Amino acid sequence: MENYYLQIESYLLGELNEHELLAFEEALQNDPELVLAVDRIRDIQKRLAALKLRNQVSAVLKNQERSKNPGNRLKTFFIIAVALVLILITVIWQFKVKKRNLAKEATTPIQIATPPTNPDSINKNELVPAGIDTIALRNPDIAMNDRSEKILVSEFYIPVNIDYLRSVESSNSPKTILQQADEAFKQKKYSKAATLLQDEKKYESEDLGIFIRAHSYFKLGQYQAAANDFKRLINSFQFKNEARWSFLLCNIAQGKTLKDPETKVLLDSMISARVFPFQQKAIALKSRLE
Repeated sequence: MENYYLQIESYLLGELNEHELLAFEEALQNDPELVLAVDRIRDIQKRLAALKLRNQVSAVLKNQERSKNPGNRLKTFFIIAVALVLILITVIWQFKVKKRNLAKEATTPIQIATPPTNPDSINKNELVPAGIDTIALRNPDIAMNDRSEKILVSEFYIPVNIDYLRSVESSNSPKTILQQADEAFKQKKYSKAATLLQDEKKYESEDLGIFIRAHSYFKLGQYQAAANDFKRLINSFQFKNEARWSFLLCNIAQGKTLKDPETKVLLDSMISARVFPFQQKAIALKSRLE
């Protein structure tokens, strides 16, 4: 499968022969990480194309200066080529590491917290699996009918990609709202993170803020609020796949299983999609719901 990562650039440039193309597209259907790698390299190529266009415009405006020093243009393209190679190597390495981590996570059994007999004895720092709201854990009589759906959702929940959170850069200056929310989320202080991100006018990266807020709501068991945020990100370039999947889980957690038309249509579209990074999870989820 490693060879497919080396073929990403040829695939995007249309240089694969018919046999190689069929093999690569089959690999895309079975390797969600390869799909993400293709999306990132495609984005890099678009950015480089835009940079090339800007350089060409600048070259026209500075024609005389360029003619005096013709080596500048060659130097610029050489730097871009080296940068592209380094970025490609970095992306491949990151996805290999991530793939190994996902393999380890897949073999780790899910821990389900046992509701204590005394509600007052709950430890606020106790690990609560995603999808199980703390209110239901404190009182077993609450939400008993949909407890099974919430446990199922916790099994299929996809944690926040740490790469997204790393994009929230830290600095020596006072922390921004987004940085504070990111820090709170990493510390499992989901209520604090969601509260910090209530006013979208206070943070710059709107999609990332909504993404963190949606996962915070999800962790708190506030599935309708989480669904509202995930639905807003369905057309987001960066979060569209994760948002669609998490939106589906929010619906299921609220009891909207296969009998609900929206859930059935959404789940079937994920299964029939030629390229969807969580296609295998969608197939497994449907078999559990039937």
